[in-house]
Amino acid sequence: MRPRWLTETYPSRARRAVLTLVPAAMAVVILAGCSDSGIPTSAAPPASPASPARSMSENSRSVCTAVDKAMADGAAAFGNDLGNLVGKLANNNADGAQQLRADAMAQLKTMVTNLKTAAQPAIDPALVAAAKQVARNVEALANDPKLLAGVRTANDLSPVLQRLTRAADPLTGVCN
Repeated sequence: MRPRWLTETYPSRARRAVLTLVPAAMAVVILAGCSDSGIPTSAAPPASPASPARSMSENSRSVCTAVDKAMADGAAAFGNDLGNLVGKLANNNADGAQQLRADAMAQLKTMVTNLKTAAQPAIDPALVAAAKQVARNVEALANDPKLLAGVRTANDLSPVLQRLTRAADPLTGVCN
């Protein structure tokens, strides 16, 4: 079912901005985490020819895949709530917007729980430490009452998504 704000009448410029920004920003968040995609991220420079490729154990590969899924699923749910939030704000629905802010923050807390569960089987101390740090980083975002306070339009989402992307940085070097 499509979110109600997509089917209601809004200024087309705001609607286009939301429909363009949120999926693009979610792709950045998803690719910034622990991924075997082979796509270099800005947080992890490509390996130089002098540095050998990091060989991952089966355990680490499995944990990185599970952590990546937890982060991607959490980011998608969070992004969906952010998109709906901007839609409610564009329609001047303050009550609906307040509920969506709470829902988005709850999605971050769920992401932390899922991340911890996904990282539980990790054996590699570097992976364990990185996963714990990312969980702490995302938990700090989830407990920050000011995280979404400044969101009024789709243009206000970029700093929020950048903070979430930076929160996942510790895993980038370990899982890529």
